[in-house]
Amino acid sequence: MDVDPPHLRSSRVKACTECRQQKLRCDAGQSSSTGCSRCRRRGLKCVITSNFVRSKRKTKSELQAELASLKDQLQSPTHPSPGQPPSHVRVSSNSDQAIASPMEQRVHSASTEAFQQQPTREISSVPTQDSTSWSTLPRVFGDVEVSALAINDCFRIFFTRYWPQCPAIEGEISPNDCYSQSQYLFWTITTIGSRRYIRDPTLLSQLAPQLINSTKHAAFSREKSLHTIQAFVLHCAWPLPYNSLSKDITHILSGMLVQHALSVGLHIFGVGQDFSRIKLQNDRAMMYLRARLWVLCIVVCQRISCTDGVPPMYIPDNYDHESHQAQSIYALPPALRFQKTLSRILTESILELERYALSKAMPHRAAVLNPIIDAASLSLAELEPECPGEIERYYLICAELQIVAFHLLGPKGSFQESKIIKMHELACSAIDILDNLDSVQSWAVDAPSNALKYLTLAGFTLLKLSRCHMRDRLDLAQGKMAYFTAMAIFKKAAVETDDSIGRLPKIMTQLWTSKNIFKKADGSTDALSLRCGSRLAMSIVYDCYWWWRSEFAGMPNPYEERDHNTLEEQLTPETFQNMVWLQESFPEFAWPTMQDLASLEWTPQSAAAPSTFPAPGSAMPDLSTIWA
Repeated sequence: MDVDPPHLRSSRVKACTECRQQKLRCDAGQSSSTGCSRCRRRGLKCVITSNFVRSKRKTKSELQAELASLKDQLQSPTHPSPGQPPSHVRVSSNSDQAIASPMEQRVHSASTEAFQQQPTREISSVPTQDSTSWSTLPRVFGDVEVSALAINDCFRIFFTRYWPQCPAIEGEISPNDCYSQSQYLFWTITTIGSRRYIRDPTLLSQLAPQLINSTKHAAFSREKSLHTIQAFVLHCAWPLPYNSLSKDITHILSGMLVQHALSVGLHIFGVGQDFSRIKLQNDRAMMYLRARLWVLCIVVCQRISCTDGVPPMYIPDNYDHESHQAQSIYALPPALRFQKTLSRILTESILELERYALSKAMPHRAAVLNPIIDAASLSLAELEPECPGEIERYYLICAELQIVAFHLLGPKGSFQESKIIKMHELACSAIDILDNLDSVQSWAVDAPSNALKYLTLAGFTLLKLSRCHMRDRLDLAQGKMAYFTAMAIFKKAAVETDDSIGRLPKIMTQLWTSKNIFKKADGSTDALSLRCGSRLAMSIVYDCYWWWRSEFAGMPNPYEERDHNTLEEQLTPETFQNMVWLQESFPEFAWPTMQDLASLEWTPQSAAAPSTFPAPGSAMPDLSTIWA
């Protein structure tokens, strides 16, 4: 047995290096000449030294990646030697593993700098054979086989083009590591990358049905919730192509996203200990990761609601509380902090307009509507000096446009020339920003869906204003150029020629050249009236859609040819309620629809009570007797 010189020894009994590495009891001091019993039994060299440093064991994901690499080398006829991957392959380390299994409590997150920095590499138009990774394995998704080359190229496309716009994942991660952590997240990344994978244009259509089935399963699974949340965020940013607005499930998916985030406590700054049944490590990196993921969740959800024309969801969190405000500032990069603030102001403004202005009868709206719009516009304008980039400035201008567009939901007599001019300028500015971004970095090719929906608002706003009675006071030439620019952006952004984005240029062309758009039955034109007025500021978009359906799609017009605002002025609340109930009946249940349920005297013990309503404390009746 080898030992240190006498001057390095101490009175304390030393354990040999093998036992210290395994953290086992060592009896080397009892038989120093022959070594410890464990080393003798295993035939190991027993060494006692004071300079020994215990090496860290490999994690489960590292061992799985190493095993996958060895399998790939055995299957490949020509493979590089282990430890020497090609120079273009980024070898995954501990920092690459954003989230490990919460049941194993192994958390490996990337640094804050890696999250904040955006890659500057440019993707080549044609993937090369050199992109084949030395360790990536081919995978099977349902009945679809995907080669290692396709997986690597899709991952490269995703992290180069898509990830900088929505960094739901902490830095790059190798395909094998991602697959071992979450297969659902793996296939989400692969599917998004396949949107522009020209080596196999059919890959997206093959993966889409399989991904839909996996999404249904993930929605009701609590396993690997953080990975599911990351995948849902990416799904909401780049949904699968659809050819009709009725097939867009992004809003439904965003609701599941927020509920998953709440179920694991992302809205509470920390590691989520109060929402876990096991003890979690108080890891600062995990705290920061959860903070960034929560901001992405709430921003994506609120933005989808705003662009779909439904009231956005406001969920309070404690990130701005005094006890966590300092730490949350370090956790969030400037772009995310700005997006969170912008989304909060826009959400609060829309909810306030809905609660205090749109709830009023049409003749009384203007007195409340205009002050709220002015206050919200001022709050948004104060954010402009804090814009960290052009895309953030685009979202800010679109938010201002949404707020100002609420003027069209008021009485026609309240329309002010200055407000109409401002709407025109904001719409033109928003389109100009996207045009500049596209000319510099081909932004339209990989644009998020909510940004494109905002672009439809800007385009159709210009369409309406170009036909309104105040058009002589607008720069119509600038508006026309911006409108055509929006059409060009939609052409580039389309993933498939017949998807909802690919159809927009033709729809916009037909509406622009139409001679009947916005015309009433008497032949007059009223472009500022909204027949479809229940989609908040996005009523502008859906109103134009209905004009197109009526004239070019041969669909019956659900709105009568009358002024929408005049109808609301003539209807009393009682008359409107009666109209609603006359249109909707419930014959299969025979509910007392015209009675106030709160005023009814329920007497469960009375003999006159229906037999299907049990008295308190009685047994539950047979369900077949209730629904018969």
